Amino acid sequence: MASAGKPMLAACPTNNCARGVRTSPAGDDRQVRVSISTLIREVATTRRVGYAINHGESEPGVLAMGIAYTLPEADIVAGRSVAGPDSVLNES
Repeated sequence: MASAGKPMLAACPTNNCARGVRTSPAGDDRQVRVSISTLIREVATTRRVGYAINHGESEPGVLAMGIAYTLPEADIVAGRSVAGPDSVLNES
């Protein structure tokens, strides 16, 4: 799950989170890189702190930070992330 995806899931109601991540969009479970329980824990942390960090989860050597934008009255959730080489960026 990318750095913008975790905040987008965190912005959804908790009962919808697990249902939305059980399979990839194409139904190909081979694309899932973390367990559902791990992802649910990470989404809970993201919900608490308001952002997500992806340190090499999607691509080795890349560090990214993501946030979600919500428009509740229109039921819209969007994500935004910034990424770069972890040799240049750090998590602080």
